[in-house]
Order: sequence, then structure tokens, then C-alpha cells
Amino acid sequence: MQLSPNHTGNRRPRKGSIPDVTALDHMIAGHGGTTSTIDDLPHRLRISKNKQVPTPTQRIEELTREIGYLRQELAYYKDTRRALTKFFAVAQSAHEALRRGIAEASHEIAIAEQAMLAYWNIHPSDGNAEDTVF
Repeated sequence: MQLSPNHTGNRRPRKGSIPDVTALDHMIAGHGGTTSTIDDLPHRLRISKNKQVPTPTQRIEELTREIGYLRQELAYYKDTRRALTKFFAVAQSAHEALRRGIAEASHEIAIAEQAMLAYWNIHPSDGNAEDTVF
């Protein structure tokens, strides 16, 4: 499953902007559920404004359902944050390993170049301008 190309991880839109609906939001809505992103869409907000005022019992039922999906969303974000934090640590480690590998390879290449030049009795520190033939 891919997220929308504009997905920033920040689920609450800036004032006046429309939230990014992800593939996950679409899947949940397609199965009769909802998410806070879907609830924040302008047409959903208009519908909720024009809705008939529920009885206290109906409102408690609505709030209970809302608490349920908000708890699940919170668990989802905690899990994804945990996974991304682990991935970030792996990426940092890989970056450091690559940096070390590049430094070691550069050092070994410099030694090999010095050995090649020494074989030909070339000393680059001479400042000879005739180093390039081609």
C-alpha cells in the first residue's frame, strides 16, 4: 500500500487546507469506517453541521465510536513512528558504514596511485606541469 504522494505525516491540515487522504483512509472508508482525516474533509464537516441534533444517548454512542477509532489511529501512529524510528537508526548506521567504506577505499586508492607513480619514478610533489600527455 502506498501513501498519497503529498502525504507529510502531519494528519491535521493547516487552516484552510484540505487534508491528504491516504490509501489507508480510502480502504477504511470503503469498508464503512472513518478516520480523522476523512472527518476533516470539507464535505464531511458540512454534513456534520447540518445534521440533526442527536439525543444524549445517540451522542454518547457517537462519541464512543469516535473514541474507538481515535484510539486505533493513535496506536497506528505510535506503531508507525516506532517502525520509522528503527528504520532511521538502520539508515544512520548504513550511512556511517558507507562513509567509512568510502574513506577506506579512497585511502587505499591513494596508496595504490602512489605505488604506481613510484614505479615510474614520478613524484607529483615536484610540481612538474608536464603531468598530462593527452
